[in-house]
Amino acid sequence: VTVLAMRSGRFAAAVFDYEKGSSTSRILVHKVFRRYTVRAKAGGGQSSHDNKGGKARSAGAMLRRYGEQALREDVAGLLQLWSGHLQSSGVILVAAAKSVRSSLFDSCSEVFSKDDPRVAFVPFQVGKPTLETVQLIHERCTALFFSLVTQSEAVEEPRKESGSREIAVSKPKAEASREESLQEELLLDSPLSRSLLAACRSDSEAEVLAVLAQVKQALAEGSSAELDLQAVLDLPDSLLEMNTALHVASSRGLAKVVQELLLSGADPCRLDVRGRTAYLVAKDKDVRDAFRRYRGRAEAAAAEPEEDDEQQEGQVLRNWDWAAAAVGPALTEALEKSQKQKERDKKKRAAQRKKEQKLLDEQAAVAAAELLKRQEEEEASRQEALRRQAGVCAACGQALWGKLPIDVLGLKCCNSVCVLRVRRSLAAEAALKRQPS
Repeated sequence: VTVLAMRSGRFAAAVFDYEKGSSTSRILVHKVFRRYTVRAKAGGGQSSHDNKGGKARSAGAMLRRYGEQALREDVAGLLQLWSGHLQSSGVILVAAAKSVRSSLFDSCSEVFSKDDPRVAFVPFQVGKPTLETVQLIHERCTALFFSLVTQSEAVEEPRKESGSREIAVSKPKAEASREESLQEELLLDSPLSRSLLAACRSDSEAEVLAVLAQVKQALAEGSSAELDLQAVLDLPDSLLEMNTALHVASSRGLAKVVQELLLSGADPCRLDVRGRTAYLVAKDKDVRDAFRRYRGRAEAAAAEPEEDDEQQEGQVLRNWDWAAAAVGPALTEALEKSQKQKERDKKKRAAQRKKEQKLLDEQAAVAAAELLKRQEEEEASRQEALRRQAGVCAACGQALWGKLPIDVLGLKCCNSVCVLRVRRSLAAEAALKRQPS
């Protein structure tokens, strides 16, 4: 069996083989390619945008066109290399959107075509093409599921054929929508399980606990044909998802419901269609802690069953295969107290560090303020010294700090007016000296 998946610049392929006399498969070869063909947060390949309008000439568009061409070449080279495996494959499963199928089959036209009777398109949506996605496609398309379905009512309707007598033909009385009919065929027949699953999907813990109590009461009174509580709890919603009530409650964050379901006997080892246990789909830490608390109680009860006085009537403490259930380490009361104490100590240390840091910040702020004050005082002293060194004008007596002084015979003036005054004063002094005494 060959599986090919292509989407958004990603291509993944694998060839599966079955050993003779065995129902298990193994991967012979596999490969994954990735190219830049889709603009981030825009969606759609570059070729799709080019077909809708004019071709963009940006650098990103050129890179995406190159990525599409490179991806086609990579796929063509890989399928040519795997031509022997493809020829020996009895089924070729293809998971690709209609917009990229043409490019996929154009790349492998020399090996096989879309008209090949071995080609079958995957009838469900898949995520980005990876090896895990290819394995999931192979698992779902090659598995055989059984379900209990009720035969739909039919009526006889006469049909005439030319030259023949009337023939009674069986025809469905009414056709529901495709989705509803498929769900009706795949949903296992259990009214109690259906009501419990519906309550879990309501996200109301009180409603779920009330329905669970009603289920237990109905089974205890024998008013229902379903005699096994665990069978009701572990019955999946449908073969499309294979979610039990424990899966639904865990994925929706209903920690109290998870605890009650486990104490009622729900199996935590049950897998959904993707092979995940209820613990692996838990929404938050509270739900995971509910599983771990139940594990701790179950292991303690298995170790010392005669000393388990806290177990109440109707509660089931079963030591399941916790490795298969993928449940984390057991969470006991002592461990919880230790964790809470560690958390309190951690918060106390954090508060102490915050207090010390605040004190250090205050000290640093005081030191910075003192340093800034000293720097301002030093700058003021320096400016005063420079002002004194600059001197004053010889004519008007104004300070020369910040001005360009004019030198007149060794005397400094602040402007041209003062220069004229100084020159006149010097000339007058010289005239007085020349006069006879």
